[in-house]
Amino acid sequence: MIKIAFTLLLFFATSAVVIADDFIDLVNKGNAAFSEKKYSQALDYYHSAEPELPASAELAYNLAGALNAKGNFKEAIEQYTNALSTTDLNLEAQAHYNLGNSHFQAGDFQNSITSYQNSLMINPEDLDAKYNLELARKMLKEQMKNEENNPEDQEQNQDQDKKDQEQQEGDQDQQGDKENQDGEQNDQQKEQDDKDKKDGEEKSEAQKQKEAEQKAEERKRQELSGEKMSKEDAERILNGIKNDEEKQQKKLRRKVNGQEEYNGNDW
Repeated sequence: MIKIAFTLLLFFATSAVVIADDFIDLVNKGNAAFSEKKYSQALDYYHSAEPELPASAELAYNLAGALNAKGNFKEAIEQYTNALSTTDLNLEAQAHYNLGNSHFQAGDFQNSITSYQNSLMINPEDLDAKYNLELARKMLKEQMKNEENNPEDQEQNQDQDKKDQEQQEGDQDQQGDKENQDGEQNDQQKEQDDKDKKDGEEKSEAQKQKEAEQKAEERKRQELSGEKMSKEDAERILNGIKNDEEKQQKKLRRKVNGQEEYNGNDW
């Protein structure tokens, strides 16, 4: 079983850095909550202290411990890595050690081995680091052995990857076909619209021509009708004038002959 040893750090004032009382108070409250396994509460206190010293390696170390205890290994690894910026060799060794623990719990045995080795380079007498290093090596060998002894799993994974890739390519092909089909439909629709527009224009021109011809024929008929009516009217007028002349001539003849005026009809 992996040996996990968290060391929480207390803060103190130095000549280089003067730490505010509220910062120390928040960190101490976070440490107390951590000791009581109230990890969420500990994180709240640590985060509240961050604005005072955001680049503090010690605070990053404590944050990482609380995150790791909550199972947030990815974030814990990030904070332990930030803690490595310290100039304190003891803190650096502890950060490497706990970084190895976070990698181990996340199943990353290779990086876990590297972190334990880095910790032992600073503190070769750390028995917990030695124990965890050997355990991580053993776990890595078993992991590699299992992968070698289960070619079917690898084959299935490869097959699944292949199927996923084929499915993705098929989806892309279908999308491409759909886009081509949509493009063809749009082209056909455009051609149909252009044809309808052209037919409409041709029909409109033909209709206009037909209407013009009809109007011309109507004007011609009216002109012919007008001429005919004028001729009839002319004949009627001439006939009327002729009748009047005949009557007038009869009257004149009676008067010349010395006869009395006749008031009756002329027939």
